[in-house]
Amino acid sequence: MMKRFLLSIFTTCILTSTDAQLQVPAVRIFLEDVEGRPLKLKGIDEVEGSPFLYEDWKKGSVTFNQGSVLSGVDLKFALFGNQLFFRKEEEMLEFTLPVKEFQIHTSNTQSRLFRSYYPTIAENTSKTFYEVVVDGKIQLLKVINREVKDHKSYNEPVKKRFLDKETWYMFIPDGTIHFLKRDKESLKALLPEQAEKIEKAIKEKNLKLKKDEDIIELFRILVA
Repeated sequence: MMKRFLLSIFTTCILTSTDAQLQVPAVRIFLEDVEGRPLKLKGIDEVEGSPFLYEDWKKGSVTFNQGSVLSGVDLKFALFGNQLFFRKEEEMLEFTLPVKEFQIHTSNTQSRLFRSYYPTIAENTSKTFYEVVVDGKIQLLKVINREVKDHKSYNEPVKKRFLDKETWYMFIPDGTIHFLKRDKESLKALLPEQAEKIEKAIKEKNLKLKKDEDIIELFRILVA
């Protein structure tokens, strides 16, 4: 099995390098071919709440940086530490291969997409996973950092609990990433070719860019 997998990867690389126009299908791999390493989240003892996006395992798919795809795998994504885990033989592991993107299926028809290898910005590196809220040539992205904070209720000792810090970004066609500024003039300055479309959409849809649902609707209009 492993020999067939390595041969497929080698063949894909040759075809890609010799003809950039040739569309090579993604190489499907299986869980038994995937290696992982045990990794325990540190610094969360006696912290109230969960470090994970979903506490239970969710089915999903993973696309690795070299192009292969693993489907139907159990996944957990830790918002604390921005780490992806998978389950193999009842053990929680971290992938040894670099992950480009992954999807977590929240129902039979819905999923959430996370992607890495964007340019660095502030404390985010190329390995930071962003949730892709709107996908296309223009992308609306979000990172939720689950942080440990001290909390004190009246007449009670100080306790540690998880609190979320949510930051939004936009990735634009020139290949740069920016913090999302929720005003139309900032958006038009970054996307001058979309300025008229932005102005029209905000006016006709009466969009309030401070609202998440309205900024999402605007970006969906821009990529349509």
